[in-house]
Amino acid sequence: IGAARPGSIFHSSYYRRPRSGRSCEVQTVHDFTYERYLGLARKTVHGIQKRNAVRGASGIICISSSTKDDLLKTYPFVSPDRVTVIHHGYSADFKPIDDDSSRSLARTMGFDGRPYCIFVGKRCHHKNFWSAVEAIAPSTDMSLLLVGGPPLSKAETDRLNTRLPNRWQHRRQAPPQLLNAAYGLAHALIYPSSYEGFGLPVIEAMAAGCPVIAVRASSIPEVAGDAGLLVDEPDPRSIAVQVERLRCPDVRQSTRAAGLSNAGRFSWDRCYQQTIAFYRSTLER
Repeated sequence: IGAARPGSIFHSSYYRRPRSGRSCEVQTVHDFTYERYLGLARKTVHGIQKRNAVRGASGIICISSSTKDDLLKTYPFVSPDRVTVIHHGYSADFKPIDDDSSRSLARTMGFDGRPYCIFVGKRCHHKNFWSAVEAIAPSTDMSLLLVGGPPLSKAETDRLNTRLPNRWQHRRQAPPQLLNAAYGLAHALIYPSSYEGFGLPVIEAMAAGCPVIAVRASSIPEVAGDAGLLVDEPDPRSIAVQVERLRCPDVRQSTRAAGLSNAGRFSWDRCYQQTIAFYRSTLER
């Protein structure tokens, strides 16, 4: 954007900077996963790029208050008045299922009406995937659907077959319509991550009418509000207690209703409107 005019905005969502200094720079900071969990080489390269982008930005958007807190702790040179929090939205594909076609679509996953919990995302260390596995292992009527993440290793497959024999499936990809149906028919989303910049599956699941069990950490309480069944640690026994609680129809119905209400706080239209307003205030600063 070397020919950018004064008064223009350059907004990078991944720490890139314009060639010209004539535009107003805005950066979006999603999280600090690299800083917390990556090895030294990748963390160092990423850190240099991120620090330079943040230092040069006139305005910084954080996707949660948790991320904003991390930003100000990591980069004390950043003035808080340059930073705003704008939450993500979620796709309109995620909504309660109420028709036979959606139910038939979900049944193509092979659970045939049997209760199952769903785990969405990667299985790296801070996601605490095995806590979800161990939480439902004692409940022999409960299965687990894994969505996303890389192919399972032989060690992972062997462990799953040992802990959940004939009670698990992995789908690396699920189009939104299928994922929505999977949420809608699931007993619960188990989301035991210890660190998230936002935690989009929490809102997607709630919007689909799926109860959410998650850890009270980083951005999750901010996003889940009072609608999630939150545990203090990613401990399988604590998660298992919440899985069993949801067998009570009253608990399930109240948790589902609270989740649907909470999901209404988030939308891409709201995100868009807040972003445009932030552009204007940044240009006027």
